[in-house]
Amino acid sequence: MTRLRLLAIASLAVLAAVGLTACGNKKDVERFAADEGIYFESGPLKYQVQITRQLNPRQAQDMELMQGISLANLRLKPDEMWFATFLRVENETGHPQLTARHFVVTDTNGDKFYPVPVNAAANSFAYRPGLLAASGTYSTYPNINSIPGQTDINGKMLLFKIPRQAIALRPLTLTVFNQLNPATSGSVHLDI
Repeated sequence: MTRLRLLAIASLAVLAAVGLTACGNKKDVERFAADEGIYFESGPLKYQVQITRQLNPRQAQDMELMQGISLANLRLKPDEMWFATFLRVENETGHPQLTARHFVVTDTNGDKFYPVPVNAAANSFAYRPGLLAASGTYSTYPNINSIPGQTDINGKMLLFKIPRQAIALRPLTLTVFNQLNPATSGSVHLDI
């Protein structure tokens, strides 16, 4: 065989191998999102941060979002602020799945902040872990027929108290823990 013919056969073999690997049904798993609005996976579920913002309890809309917080947790230290993150969760699997129950926000110093408990019975926007139906009409949390699912926020709230200086230690990262397999937990940089 001529050298040119060998080169052509080798090239075709490489192209065929690349084509075969690209045709598989394997789905790329994205466990990290560089920004809000981008889906990321934690375990078998897809999460998306709809919006993150500081809350002001003196504003009527924010006052409603702060329903269901115990009196002990309502107090802020002089250097703290309220910080709300609104999550959307989707189940595209063929089986019901448990939504995450553990979250942490971390700044670039490694300081960690955990959600303040919010009574979901008193606040329809409060995130509550639970079983999310298999792929179909009710496989999104919040449910599209709920009040949080019909607002422009379209997410359930995780509420944090964070020191004001943490804002300077960006990016803040939200980690959504998969309790069944922590190695498959996901995270996202929060916009502030």
